[in-house]
Amino acid sequence: MGKSLDPHLDLVCKELLHKTGESNGFIRDEASAALSAMVLGVTPQKALVALIAGGSNHKNVAVRRTCAEYLCQVVERMGPGKALSGVRDTTDRIIPSAAQFASDSSPQTRYYGRKIFFLLMAHEDFERSLQKYLSPATLNDLKKILDTLRSQGLGQLPQETPSARSTGSNQRGSKTRDSVLAPISPNDGGDSPSKGPKKRFPPASDDAEEVKQLCSDLESSDFRTRLRAIDKFQEMTEQNPSIVEENMVKIFDKFMMCLNDSNSKVNLQALVTMHQVTPILAPSFPPPVLTTCIPKVAHNLAASSRDLHDKALDILDTMIEVIEPSMLLQAFAQQTQHAAPKVRPDMTKKLSQLVERTQGKPKQLQLHAVPALIALVDSLSAGGNSAGGINIRPAVQELALTLNEKYDHQLMEVAGSKLQPRSQKVLKELLESK
Repeated sequence: MGKSLDPHLDLVCKELLHKTGESNGFIRDEASAALSAMVLGVTPQKALVALIAGGSNHKNVAVRRTCAEYLCQVVERMGPGKALSGVRDTTDRIIPSAAQFASDSSPQTRYYGRKIFFLLMAHEDFERSLQKYLSPATLNDLKKILDTLRSQGLGQLPQETPSARSTGSNQRGSKTRDSVLAPISPNDGGDSPSKGPKKRFPPASDDAEEVKQLCSDLESSDFRTRLRAIDKFQEMTEQNPSIVEENMVKIFDKFMMCLNDSNSKVNLQALVTMHQVTPILAPSFPPPVLTTCIPKVAHNLAASSRDLHDKALDILDTMIEVIEPSMLLQAFAQQTQHAAPKVRPDMTKKLSQLVERTQGKPKQLQLHAVPALIALVDSLSAGGNSAGGINIRPAVQELALTLNEKYDHQLMEVAGSKLQPRSQKVLKELLESK
């Protein structure tokens, strides 16, 4: 039915959520499958309102857990920008509900509440939204949770106890691992029976061992083992991304070394895999992973191999397309200033593209993009037109013009006061000679 269901969503969602608390496993499974289809097909903002109204305060722990799980999927689908837009019945519903779920009695419900914050915390409006929509007492209680998320990442989804799996009041059904827990990705179009059975990974109890072996193989001294591990990582991401998302920091800590591997085959294969998995993992990338990963990818822009250089560009283009710009601005801006000279021209062009995709004039432009431009202009005024043997002036001009558009052609007023007279003259020339 898709969006034609929107007018009836409150009633339908309430009934389905209540069914997930039934003792009958078949009913629970069917209700979960219907909710899964619903959050993919209806208007996200309508879905979140209906989910919160129908299950956030329910007495049944299974209903609250299901509500938290699907609200998390809706937030993933919306992205941080829309979720924190301040639009009525969006941010004002998401933030208080996530805080409530994050302190629920159920470990699984707490996990999904914290995951919502994990998805949103890199956005520039996150702290302001917390201050606006949470009471001081709730905000104080939440501080420790957020500090843990920033320092340790999200962690794994807690496993349910045998008693929870056997009782209707604590368990929705048996087929949650593959059909319900899998997050929504940009390429997710649903399974088709004609494609044959999907490969199954080991049960959840074996996930930790799978991840441990993968991490060990990614740093093996044998390049062939590293190649097989990279293929395994891509396969795991495509077939069961929830395992990767729950262990993102741990896996990428090892995988990122392959992005600059001394073996060219491993290096290229890691870049190819990074290009493939980025759209799938985009909604779940924690800021520390992106901050560390982007320099690793950018390093390949200085490679003598054209294959490595071009694949690195492909990854950066994909990141710009599928990841919230506010999560990328700082790392991209830093690369225009601190990366190897051969890297800077390409990264300056990519920063321009990222700025162009940024909505409005967020704080990050003032904090990261404008200082990057100032540093580049200062370098040009000192005679540094070349970076790594490449003329960087056209790329700097492109960035200046893009920022000037964002600042309503007032960039000289914004940045000029921070430039020496000689650099002011260079910036003026860049803006006038199109």
